[in-house]
Order: sequence, then C-alpha cells, then structure tokens
Amino acid sequence: SFSITTLVPLGAMAPSLHSAGRPSLDLMFRAADAADALQRSVACSLALLLAVGVLLWIWRSREDASSGDQNKSQVAQQQTAHPRPRIPTTHCKPSSSSSSRSPFSEESSNQPTVKLLPTSARSCIACCWARPTAAEDPSSPPAYPGKHPSQSQGAPQQNETGSSDSIRETFLQAGVPCENVDVVQELFERLQESLPSPSSNSDFKTSNNSQRLGDGKPLMDPTTLWRFANSREFKLEAAVDMHKDALEWRRSFDMRALMETFGKGEHYSAAGLRTSSDGTEWLWLPSTEGNAEVEFVRKYGFWGRLQARAPADQAPIAVWRVGKLDVGQYASKPNALETIKRGFASHLEDLFQCGRAQSRKDGKIVRARLILDCAGLNVSSTLSALKTVKPLMDLGKQFFPETTASITVINAPGSFALLYRAVKPFLTPVMKRKVCILGSKWKDGLKSHTGLEIKSLPEYLGGLANDDEVCAADPIPADVDGPY
Repeated sequence: SFSITTLVPLGAMAPSLHSAGRPSLDLMFRAADAADALQRSVACSLALLLAVGVLLWIWRSREDASSGDQNKSQVAQQQTAHPRPRIPTTHCKPSSSSSSRSPFSEESSNQPTVKLLPTSARSCIACCWARPTAAEDPSSPPAYPGKHPSQSQGAPQQNETGSSDSIRETFLQAGVPCENVDVVQELFERLQESLPSPSSNSDFKTSNNSQRLGDGKPLMDPTTLWRFANSREFKLEAAVDMHKDALEWRRSFDMRALMETFGKGEHYSAAGLRTSSDGTEWLWLPSTEGNAEVEFVRKYGFWGRLQARAPADQAPIAVWRVGKLDVGQYASKPNALETIKRGFASHLEDLFQCGRAQSRKDGKIVRARLILDCAGLNVSSTLSALKTVKPLMDLGKQFFPETTASITVINAPGSFALLYRAVKPFLTPVMKRKVCILGSKWKDGLKSHTGLEIKSLPEYLGGLANDDEVCAADPIPADVDGPY
C-alpha cells in the first residue's frame, strides 16, 4: 500500500510516468517498495524504543521495590533493637458493624501490594491526590473503625507525661489506626522534645479538666499527627520535617491575618494556630464582601466549601470550578495570581480545620470530599491549568496533609476521560475507588461514589445551595489586576 509520503512525489511525477510508459511504472513500483521498507524500518525502531522503555520501567519499579524492602528491613531491625510495649491485639480488631466503615475503604483484602508505578511517576499525579489511609490499603490490616471499644466515657483525656502504654491507648481512642500507632506515637515524642511550651505557642487552649493529649502544642493532636505521617508514607524523618515546615510557613505566611481577611468565626495566634477552647467545632465562614481581596477572590476564584456535609461521616464538601479557570490571566498577572493563592490558602485551611475538628469529635479520620467541575475544559486549557495551578496545589502537598478523601470529576471532557483511561490501569484498586471521572450525565454517578444528594450542591449544578458558596470563577478583564 502507498503511504502519504509516497503519494505526494508520485503525483508530481504523473505526467512523466504517462509519457514514459512501462519503465516508469517499474520505477513507481520500486519507489513504493522502498517506501514500504522505510515504514517497516520506522515501525521496528518505534517498537524497539517501546521495548527499551518498558524494560527501564520494570527496572525502576524493581529498584523502588528493593529500596522499599531495605527500608522495611531497617525499620524491623530498629523495632527489634528498641521494641515498643504493645497493647492486646483484641483492641485492634475491626467492628462487625458496617455503619462505622468509610464509604471509601475496602471491605477486606489480604492480597499483597503490587507496585504498578515507580515513585517518580506516582509523584506526577500527587498534587491533589487523595492518598489512602493505611486502613484503606488492601495490603494493610483493617483499621480501627470509629471509636475504641474502651471509649465509652467520653473524649480521651491524657497528660503528656503518661506512660508509653497509656499514650498509645489514647492515640487509639482518638482514631489513629492501630497499625500506624507506633510511628505516630514516635512522631509525637520526637516533636514534643523540640516544640515550644504551651504558653508560647498554643493550639486548642483548654482547661485542665478537659485537657487532651497534644493540646497546647501546635498541630499535635493524634489524628493531625497521623495526617503528617500518612502524607509522608510513615517515614519518620520526612514527617518531622513536614511538620516543622508547616509551622514555619504558618508563621511566615501570617495565617492569622489571612483567616481574618477572608473570613470570620475563629481566632488565631501570631504563630498561625487556632486558639479555640473547643477543638471539636469549626465555626469559620468565608466572607462574601468587606475588602478588595475578598471581592476579587469571590469573583475570580474557583473554589468553595459547601455548608452541607457528607451524610456518612459529616466530612466537608468542596467544589472547584476548574473548567472556568482563567489560567491565561493568572499567568500574566502576578498580583492576581498572588491574591488567588492567598484566598486558596484560606480555603485549604478551612477544609483542613473542618476535617480536623470532625475527626476530634468522632474519634476517627475524617477528610473532605472534593468535586471538580470541568465544564468548559479542553486539552489546551488542561495543560495550561496544570502548569499555572501547580503553585496552588503545592500548598496542599507541603502544608495541609491529608485534606481530601476522594476526588469526583464531573462534566469531564472526552480528552480528560481518555487521559484517565490511559492512567487507570496503573492505579491500585483503592485509588480507582477514590477517583471517579464522570461526563455530562454525572448525577447518579456522584451519588453512588460519594453518597451526596444533588440538593446539597449549588444551584448552578442543579442543587438547592446558594451559588455564593462557591467562587464565581469569572474571566479576569485585561485591565484588572489583583489587589494584593
């Protein structure tokens, strides 16, 4: 058969072929044979490159697996040299009640972990990824669902000078999965040695008769420490560094001024930490007017936390209108991008603290449900959005650990669904359950994936909530720049 590259020169040769007769026809057939040989050569070259790529991928995966085995071996040696006292394993058995299970956890599985992507490839999709809890990983033992069996007398109250066993018991009561409690406890002990005293750097100021483990220390309550540990794959040194970096960022970014600028209802210290007397409630609400930054963000931002909560666990619900992102103006206007970044940081803090308070109240890990509305998104804008929005996503990766539990994409364009289908075979079963890609007919799929009723969504999505709960994501005029 003739290729396009063969037909073009043959078309130009047509007059001479007609006049030359049979010899020219032989020349034409030889040219066609040469073109076919060239095509076969190119195909073989591409196949060879593909084979080399597959071999490199397999080699890298084995290298990562070997590195993971070495790390596990070192941890095992450390635990053997310095064993921790353990409570009876009956405290870690899962409840038979199905009501306490998260809708995003696996029912049961003892299958071994299969590492389908090397570390470098997994990091490419980690910007807003919902990492599974250890309980949701099919290779891990079942997590402790809901509250601890001994937690029948209210919230855990524990002095920080208690024994190792009592601290471990308190961590379990607070909702830390039993298979992770050793690392989280060690993280607590490491941070406790280096952090300031409660009087100089407060978080959850409480009276002595209601003091909980970690109160008065910054971001030190058990489930928050679990978030830092899980975000860094339970690598102790990495979790310690992330915790310290988050505290320094809160101070330098002036979280107190940020939250006072974009909303009201909660008070913060100069160190950027909550000073509430009740850590089980989160009363902050975003402002809709009042200053230039708020008005700019409400008009040109793309996010919002809904007042409704997920029915299964009262988790916060967030909607991001990524399909309307005016990425071109974000990229060309530094002040606009910085203003959007500040507003988005207040939104991440809102989700983080809302889930943190609910976790503290219920004694289990609670994280937000994230809905991405991609109406209007196309291939070129998708690539532009990933590059421009990356600094915003980096805030979540670095300073707000384990904020979201699931990602549901609605109104996804065909190109987005095609990209996801290409990546999906490399995802674990848990990740496949956490991420759901839906097109224009998404209502039934949204309910089956998140349990959310359509009425809890904004009016522009067919719900009953006020559209003001989500920023408008309007295009930024050419003559308008951010006020910050």
